Amino acid sequence: MQKRVPVLILAVLLAAQAAVAGAPDLAAYNQAVAEFFKAEPAQVADVASYLPRADELPVAFMVAAKAGVDPLEVAQKRYEGTKWQDVLQSYGIGSDLFRVQVRGFVPSAVYQPILDKFPEEKPQTWASATLTDREFLNMANLIFIKDHYGYSMYRVMAMRDKGQGFPQIQAEAWAVAQGPENRPEAAKAGF
Repeated sequence: MQKRVPVLILAVLLAAQAAVAGAPDLAAYNQAVAEFFKAEPAQVADVASYLPRADELPVAFMVAAKAGVDPLEVAQKRYEGTKWQDVLQSYGIGSDLFRVQVRGFVPSAVYQPILDKFPEEKPQTWASATLTDREFLNMANLIFIKDHYGYSMYRVMAMRDKGQGFPQIQAEAWAVAQGPENRPEAAKAGF
């Protein structure tokens, strides 16, 4: 329990710094995760306190849903330093949980290398695909934002390729979902 205090202090400091810098609100991102996964905001906050990064929340909740366990149990494994690949294996879950269907080659430096690990002609290999922690994070957030808002996964990919974080991408997806008058100029790129 003592190890969590510095993490919580760091999280508070980072949230304050982000608010001052005008960065997207992590509270809004966490609320969106709570809505999508039908969780209480307090549960999301508790799970987040065990994760190295707030944007790992969708990974933890997706794994927990598939395994039929409490997301906190999954997050505690990450807190202990377990890689996402090993967390999935501990529950008998394959990497195919994070596969998305795309049409053809995707010109994305972030996503195409991940998509290449799920060759269309070899579905029998999807479950055993080896992904890095960052790749699990990217795929889980792609699925979360795409499914929660009906937002273009290609737009998410493009934003990620430009270095945008998932709270920022989620904020844009939320704004677009509110209606055309709330749509940021950047979101009118045709994706």
